Amino acid sequence: MAVENNLSETAFAVKKGGSYHLRWFTPGGEINLCGHATLACAYVILNFHEKEAAKVVFQTLSGDLAVERHGDLYEMDFPAYELKSVPVTNLKKGASPASMSKALFSCIGNSLEKLLTYHLKHTPVSTLIAVGGVMSNSILRNRLNGFCHKNNVTVHFANPKFSVDNATGNAYGAFLATQK
Repeated sequence: MAVENNLSETAFAVKKGGSYHLRWFTPGGEINLCGHATLACAYVILNFHEKEAAKVVFQTLSGDLAVERHGDLYEMDFPAYELKSVPVTNLKKGASPASMSKALFSCIGNSLEKLLTYHLKHTPVSTLIAVGGVMSNSILRNRLNGFCHKNNVTVHFANPKFSVDNATGNAYGAFLATQK
């Protein structure tokens, strides 16, 4: 099913007793932890399945994960592990964290432009709707807007607060599918 959805992570939750077993899969296989998909599952459970509950506990490969609802806010407790220093070559050479971040967004922007160039060549469109995790970033939105303008494509962006996570929609869709 995760391969069919072809999304970064697909979460599967099964109720057992007072908690849920939760597993996450990518098109490449199972992963040990996925925060945004956990939060999305908790949102669906607490808003559509167990509306009176204030907390949901998931049993996962990473241990028990708890999500508590506080009004419109959700608080998730992640498992703790020992942090280890990892040398970053460019930082050691004097590159600032800000320049490293800019380089990362440049790389993502290059990938988006290559992908869109390919698709515009094979499937020309005049309008693009951009929504999803990376579309909440203003640097990438501005770059994509410029690219689309140069290629005579009108681009519409969802409000950034609705672009931060595609897992919520997928979790809600999965919930609705179980209600048939």
